[in-house]
Amino acid sequence: MQRNIPDIIWSKRALSFITRMGTADHFEQWATIIQAGMVHLRELSDAQEVFLIKKEDHITARIITPGSAGSKKTYIDPAITEIFQHDKLPQYFNAPFEGIDPALIALFNSPASLAVFPVDQMDGGGYV
Repeated sequence: MQRNIPDIIWSKRALSFITRMGTADHFEQWATIIQAGMVHLRELSDAQEVFLIKKEDHITARIITPGSAGSKKTYIDPAITEIFQHDKLPQYFNAPFEGIDPALIALFNSPASLAVFPVDQMDGGGYV
């Protein structure tokens, strides 16, 4: 049984996203900006889950979810993102997820598709 979902008009969604992210009334920390972006991305794309895997160093990566500031930190092995490291463009995958580390897929609740957006920031990189 398929859900009755209307078609998404991506041009309107993109414009809405750009207008939300384009205003800055005062200085905000990078973590605040990326978390707001993840909230907007989840709303505009109808994604079930959106989070950032931030590479802390060569052996540590941290999962940052919208609203997780100050909460318990979740760390993972950054090796599960190695498949993405050579491409600086967004990548899209559909189930079955061939070539993707099962530990990465296990972070989600039975995903049907996956979009990976590289993030390059002064404090380090990662993936939304």
